[in-house]
Amino acid sequence: MDARSIKLKHSQMPLVGFGTYLISNQDAETIILKAIEAGYRHIDTAQGYFNEEGIDVVVNNAGIGAIGIQEFFSVADMHKIFDVNVYGVQRIMRAAIPYLKKQNQSTVVHISSGIGRLTFPFYSTYCASKYALEALAEGYRAELAGFGIETCIIEPGAMPTEFLDTMVKLQPRDESRVHSYGEMVSIPEMAMKSL
Repeated sequence: MDARSIKLKHSQMPLVGFGTYLISNQDAETIILKAIEAGYRHIDTAQGYFNEEGIDVVVNNAGIGAIGIQEFFSVADMHKIFDVNVYGVQRIMRAAIPYLKKQNQSTVVHISSGIGRLTFPFYSTYCASKYALEALAEGYRAELAGFGIETCIIEPGAMPTEFLDTMVKLQPRDESRVHSYGEMVSIPEMAMKSL
């Protein structure tokens, strides 16, 4: 089988995706096993281009964000964002790595953000979670390279999508603290409307 036919066969492999909003360690392992099963049902392993116990690619794309005055965020508000953007990635990676290692050549793609290395007013919690994601991704890049696992980060910019609408909906508003900010309170929402 030549490289071209392998590439063509791999392009026919099913893509399996699962939402990972808030998952436990056990759920992450179940998600990975379901991905393997779904892929295996559609691949002829007799042709030698898919390992029934492996995964070729993991894309960590789940993410949520919130915009607002940082003082208004409680620790619980921040934890919701970190639970998806950071801890969710760690759960999936811990479950997937044993299978990625079996392939001797696989890829992990982390979807971060253009503001994953910068901080803008009103985006501090989201930025902090993406900084943390990028730190994990860089660590995994170095630690997994010897197993043939390539890790990369994609940093898209703001796009007018449902994600931005959700950021406004998740905006915390601590009424006991609002008065001291005056008109500044309306800036985050106005900024989102301009995108």
